[in-house]
Amino acid sequence: MEQRGEHVPQTDRKREKAHQIMARLQEAGFQAYLVGGCLRDLLLGRPVHDYDIATDARPEEVMRLFPSAVPTGLQHGTVTVIIEHEPYEVTTFRKEVGYHRHRWPEVVYVNQLHTDLARRDFTINAMALSRQGDWIDPFGGRQDLENRTIRAVGDPARRFEEDALRMLRAIRFAAELGFRIEPLTWKAIRTHAHLLREISVERIQQEVQRILASPHPDNGLFLLQEGGLKGYIQPLCQLGPWTMEELAPLPRLAPLASRWAYLFLLHSRRPDVDANPEQFARSGLRALRCSRKLIQEVQGAIRLVRARERGESIHRLLLYHEDQRVKEAICLYGAVKGIPPQVLERQVADVDVAASQLVIRDPRQMQVNGDDLRHVIQAAPGPWIHKLLQRLYEEVALGELPNDKQTILARATRLYDRCRSEV
Repeated sequence: MEQRGEHVPQTDRKREKAHQIMARLQEAGFQAYLVGGCLRDLLLGRPVHDYDIATDARPEEVMRLFPSAVPTGLQHGTVTVIIEHEPYEVTTFRKEVGYHRHRWPEVVYVNQLHTDLARRDFTINAMALSRQGDWIDPFGGRQDLENRTIRAVGDPARRFEEDALRMLRAIRFAAELGFRIEPLTWKAIRTHAHLLREISVERIQQEVQRILASPHPDNGLFLLQEGGLKGYIQPLCQLGPWTMEELAPLPRLAPLASRWAYLFLLHSRRPDVDANPEQFARSGLRALRCSRKLIQEVQGAIRLVRARERGESIHRLLLYHEDQRVKEAICLYGAVKGIPPQVLERQVADVDVAASQLVIRDPRQMQVNGDDLRHVIQAAPGPWIHKLLQRLYEEVALGELPNDKQTILARATRLYDRCRSEV
């Protein structure tokens, strides 16, 4: 239904540029509307990063009106118009008459906005807004936003049969927005979960990462489990089963690597599990095609927690890790151990105190180096040098040994035999 007389303040410069594109299309005799997620975020008061435009103009007509436009998605009818170095996607009204492997649609262009909105995934994404401020909302998206509800457009079973990735998107929106999933939509997810096997690992990974990075990752993961989707996602299918109580600490953890690390550490504590959480994280996240950087960050977080479990002091952790990483590890350790938040706050504050008490924070700040050690000890170069420098650095940093060249060299002479035997 079209709702007139309800205007949204038009102060956004990006939106003004989108309106310039819409005006040019309308001057040429075409329809043009803002559509999709930008309107959802606009109504929710969230930042809008991209404005997407839908039109009855065919891609070649858009290209003719905007000669500098880039044909970025012609298979979907999408052309990207560049205004002052900023991209705006302009997509022709379309319907999708057939899907390949529950993901890839066959596109047919249409002239009616309503037909275009009807093929979208959820009601909160199936709205349009004219340049004059008139809302077109045939499926009740604004009402569902007010009711904090994720509802499929039309028949939810058909929507998920068309594109199985929409099931993950439903849960991702629920986790990002703190919404509930409407009962018929939820029932369709549970009965169509097996279709997720047809979706590429890369697309699944993107949605899972966004669920885990959302404000409500605990709810998101629990929905994946209860909806039957978890069993088709590596490495989640090997983790759990979870209770909401076990997942409850996740929203308090940051960054994303800490949340992943928590899931692997939680799994490793189960009595029937005999897996090294670092190795499991590496193999599991590789299977999900995660980046090497994320895998390394997750493994590093797990190592710090295990060092803390071995009784490693905050001072010693700070010798080799940034303050922020140690704070994150303390929070992660507290989540695994069930330490009350108020106690964790004090422990996190202790990191700043401990950092200020260290004499030095880098081995290069010592008054000796490897050449000094070789000269004094008169031994062939080898791994003993690194081991001895490490030991001396720890003693100097912790205030156990003065940062004085002669004193350090004398201590090095006494430690040499022990360090050489350890390498």
